[in-house]
Amino acid sequence: MDEGINRRKFVKLLAAFLGGAASNLFWAGSNIAFAKVRSTKNRLHPLSKFLPVANTKDLQRTFKNSSELEYGPFFSRGKDGQLYVSFGVNLFQEFREKIKIAGEKKEIRMKAGTNRFFGPWEDSLSKLFGHYPAMKKFLKDQKSQSWPQQGVSGTYRVGFGSCIREGENSEQWIFNRIAKKKPNAFMLIGDIVYNDLPSNHSANGQLDTKYERQLKVEFFKKLFSTTPMYSIWDDHDFWENNTSAEKVSRKIRTWSRKLFTSILPNPSHGEYGEGIYFKWSIGDVDFFMLDTRWFRRTKSGNQLLGDQQTQWLKRELKQSNGTFKVLVSSVQWNDKGKGECWKKFKEERDSLFRYIFEEKISGILLLSGDIHQAAAYRLNPNLNTNAPTYPLYEFTSSGLAVPAKSKSSVRSDETKQILNVKGKYNFGMLEFHTEGEDPYVDLTVHTLEAQEKWKNGDDFYQIYASELDFT
Repeated sequence: MDEGINRRKFVKLLAAFLGGAASNLFWAGSNIAFAKVRSTKNRLHPLSKFLPVANTKDLQRTFKNSSELEYGPFFSRGKDGQLYVSFGVNLFQEFREKIKIAGEKKEIRMKAGTNRFFGPWEDSLSKLFGHYPAMKKFLKDQKSQSWPQQGVSGTYRVGFGSCIREGENSEQWIFNRIAKKKPNAFMLIGDIVYNDLPSNHSANGQLDTKYERQLKVEFFKKLFSTTPMYSIWDDHDFWENNTSAEKVSRKIRTWSRKLFTSILPNPSHGEYGEGIYFKWSIGDVDFFMLDTRWFRRTKSGNQLLGDQQTQWLKRELKQSNGTFKVLVSSVQWNDKGKGECWKKFKEERDSLFRYIFEEKISGILLLSGDIHQAAAYRLNPNLNTNAPTYPLYEFTSSGLAVPAKSKSSVRSDETKQILNVKGKYNFGMLEFHTEGEDPYVDLTVHTLEAQEKWKNGDDFYQIYASELDFT
């Protein structure tokens, strides 16, 4: 190629040569790689827009007679137990009609094929979607269940894990294992699908197809039809390996965010149309789900969370009354972390840790994924502050449906590894006990072989709230 023609020009020339066949191809980043980005127009539908038209007979007939439930419903619980759902409906034919809403005619349009519905659930929506057998059962189950009020102490079991490669591990028995532990909720903390790796089922870049296949895996589907899910992304489900905002166009990452927010039923997604970070709570335990991809910068200022997300996090931490406050990152926190982790953004990390200690924020725990290994660490970072501190515990679980790698032990002046788990697939479980005088959390890792790790001798690895305090 002539040196005067750069890669982007080459892509444009090739697209022009291919004509209409290339109309839905975008430049994907630093490599000459095409990724199929399908139009989401009239396919992604916030449930809020259907609330005023739930009594419309033509719309009710369309869903009842000309559609089928394709995946879901999946769900989470937000503030005051508000139910958030996501599900896919296959329409047999296009629906297009102008409907009067508050005296004004507005067009409701849905394309034939897969349509994704998402957002807070209201009972009136049952008139449109309540006839599907899976939805009927789901709504009946939800009515019989209660969600712990925020701030109320109790016993809460929350699972977490990362890294699922649907093309490599099609049955995913680990989700059946998780279901047997009966968690109150489960967190998927990155690489829910691998967009950049071809599988037997979909070509490179077909992110929507990979999600669709993952959502239909039987054990996955059974678990999350009854267990609230909370999700963040990492590089492979943001776009491709080691990608961040600097490495893909805004058009690409905006499309990826739309897809993520329509498929995974989080109670919120970032702020001002930026990022996917959010907070959720169960009783008196608060979880802060962080976005380590959208704001990541290495060329124009070294940032992982970015200013906007950092300000949000500090504000929420300051206001939190949670007995335990869990910071959930898709990548490792410790200074010996693997891959694209916090050690490359140590100044930003240490600034956050200093804020925690200087503001006397107690009860901090750290979670991470990414490295295809389960491990635990005790961190005592040197923060150059006169404020009192306490140890920071980090727990990593990675390899839900990607074989785990054997890792050597990690040790530095800051970090002491207190557990190195061997096992093919793994997930972590946190069981919070917050009713006593000194609340505590049991931390356990489970493997597909039904072994339990993160134990101290024959006991669970246990952390008391008094150890994460300043008294």
